[in-house]
Amino acid sequence: MKQIKKSGFQFSNPHIEKVLLQSNDDFEEEKYDGMPISYGVKIKEKEESSAIVELEISIGQEGETTPFYVELIVVSKFRWTDDVEAPADSLLKLNATTLLMSYARPIIAHLTADAGFKPFNIPFVDLRNDFAE
Repeated sequence: MKQIKKSGFQFSNPHIEKVLLQSNDDFEEEKYDGMPISYGVKIKEKEESSAIVELEISIGQEGETTPFYVELIVVSKFRWTDDVEAPADSLLKLNATTLLMSYARPIIAHLTADAGFKPFNIPFVDLRNDFAE
């Protein structure tokens, strides 16, 4: 086994800033064509060696085409040291989004299960093209 070397890019206190689950009483199964998933990322309070990153995820939509609608915002503070080789903006966009998405997955799975639906698992997402420089 190899010894783990701590990265110069770290995070702290990922937390939920907003959560909403709405059951669609008008849902009609014959109109169902999958669950649309969208996300957005905001980099806030960026300083020389830290920033707060906010990931907003939306699943489903209001109305008759999906059984439920979920909105979730997960936030964390990220910090980095001078020895980090990759540009901070690149790390904040790709790595922070990936990390926050990994926190959002179990939250949404538990939330949907607790609401009486089959647990919804966010699939793995290839973010490389979304943040290509």
